[in-house]
Amino acid sequence: MSVIDLAMPLLPVLKQEQVTYWNDHPNPTLLAGQVEQESGWKVNATLKTDREFGAGLAQFTKTATFDAIEELKKNHPNVFGDWSFKNPYTPRYQLRGLVVYMHDLSSDIRGAATPDDNYRMALSAYNGGIGGLRKERLKCSMLPSCNPNIWFGNVELSSVKSRKAFKGYGQSPYDINRGYITLVYSRAKKYEGLY
Repeated sequence: MSVIDLAMPLLPVLKQEQVTYWNDHPNPTLLAGQVEQESGWKVNATLKTDREFGAGLAQFTKTATFDAIEELKKNHPNVFGDWSFKNPYTPRYQLRGLVVYMHDLSSDIRGAATPDDNYRMALSAYNGGIGGLRKERLKCSMLPSCNPNIWFGNVELSSVKSRKAFKGYGQSPYDINRGYITLVYSRAKKYEGLY
C-alpha cells in the first residue's frame, strides 16, 4: 500500500482539524507532508530509542522527564479528552495534536521575516525543541551578518545541535533536524490538490 493510499482516509480528518484549530494556516499541505515524514501515515507507528518513545501519526514522544501528550493537554484543557500514552494512537487526537502544537510553535516564534521563515523555524522546533531553536536564534543574533529572523543561510547555519551521529541513527541531531524541514516541504508537494 502506497503512502498516498494510507493518507487518503485520514486527509479529511487532518483537514477538519486544521480548519477547526488553525483555520488561517499558511500552507495546509505542509501538515500532510509532516505526517508523512513522522509516520508514513501509519496509525500505529512507533519509535523506541534508549531515551524516548514516539507514538502514532505525529510521533508524539514520551521520555523519563517529558510527556508531549500531557503537555498538550495541560496547555489546551478540554481539547484532547482522555487521550494519553495509555492509548496514544487515536488518529483524530494525533492529527489534532499536530495542528495545535504546530500552531503553538508558530505563534511562539516572533519576528520571522516571512511566513515560510516562521514555518521552517516551527518545524525545527517540532523536531528538535523550542529551547534549541531559541538558542540558535540567539546565537545567530550575536554573529555579524546573521539575521535571526531568516531561516535559510542564517538561523539554519547557527545550530547548537551536535554534529556527531547518534548510535543507531547514522545521522547527527544537526543532520536530522535540518533534513526534517527539507523533507517535510518536499513531501508536502504530493498533497497539493488532494488536501
